[in-house]
Amino acid sequence: MIDAVRRHLIFWPVAVLGAAADLFTKSLAFQWLGFDWSSPQIHRAHVVIDGFFRLETALNTGTFFGQLSGRNSPLIVFTVLMMAMVIIMFLAPPREMAGRGWGRMYTTALGLVLAGAAGNLWDRVAFDGVRDFLAFKIFGYPWPTFNLADVWLTVGIGIYLLAAWRSARRDKEATGAGAEPAGDGSGKAPADGR
Repeated sequence: MIDAVRRHLIFWPVAVLGAAADLFTKSLAFQWLGFDWSSPQIHRAHVVIDGFFRLETALNTGTFFGQLSGRNSPLIVFTVLMMAMVIIMFLAPPREMAGRGWGRMYTTALGLVLAGAAGNLWDRVAFDGVRDFLAFKIFGYPWPTFNLADVWLTVGIGIYLLAAWRSARRDKEATGAGAEPAGDGSGKAPADGR
């Protein structure tokens, strides 16, 4: 289990630097490619790898894959609540999460989720939607445009689930070890010294 100071030295830099990287890359992409705010449905793109990857400015007023499009205010409230929950989980981690040898993974995961949520929250407040600019084609099918904040959220949740799985496996192994009979494993009772 890492101590509280080291946890803070992981969580806050990951959250702050992650959010800053997201906002910087979005601003850079939108300034370089341009974006017509009066006609947000018109995207501007630059091909990086033909048929696979391009930079494309788009404004997403919904969530992943454009779900809940146009419901920016409820999404702002949801994001604020999610950020508050992440901070609470960081400040008061369950014992099994902080004390099973995966404190760094748990802390990094929460920092990434906070970074992603903060980056997209800024956009929702400032632009009434999230600025996206990364566009891929997977096996010929276009993947919905996204940004670094989405990457941080996805990776953070993935690390959290991996850490939870590792913790559960260690708990199971510890329970199995505790159930073994005392002695040398031969099944014989230990000698009493006589």
